[in-house]
Amino acid sequence: MEERVAAPAQSEPGATPGAPGGLKPPGAALALEPALFVELDNTLIRSELLWESFAAALRRAPLQAVRALFALFWGRAALKRSLGRIGPVDPQALPYRRWFLDWLREQYARGRHLVLATAADRPQAEAVAEHLGIFDEVLASDGAYNNRGQSKLDGIRGL
Repeated sequence: MEERVAAPAQSEPGATPGAPGGLKPPGAALALEPALFVELDNTLIRSELLWESFAAALRRAPLQAVRALFALFWGRAALKRSLGRIGPVDPQALPYRRWFLDWLREQYARGRHLVLATAADRPQAEAVAEHLGIFDEVLASDGAYNNRGQSKLDGIRGL
């Protein structure tokens, strides 16, 4: 059974989204704690966004979804971008790990810097980050560059 996660409630102007009431407590930055880098696939969600996107593309436009597989000639990042354009995933419908998401929200409310670091395609990763309202930054694939393995580690070290 999939858990659906509602977007955070709208908060007052100037508020930081994500924390309860939309505000990070003043001066609550966890200066002694390092940024927290969060993987989307098989960590934040109990699935992989590539498969979720492929399923969404198949439902929306089956023939185009099958044709999109040819994008693999240009690499996995190109495939992710192609599938994301055909069948964008609804972030609210993803199977989130509720206990982990609750813990991340606590960390964010305490002022911890959260980065969504994923090999998923950037537009979809940003949609998830925007929906959840707890990530300060997003590191993701871009259609040409697949943000995975050593490449992801290099991106993390570059922040």
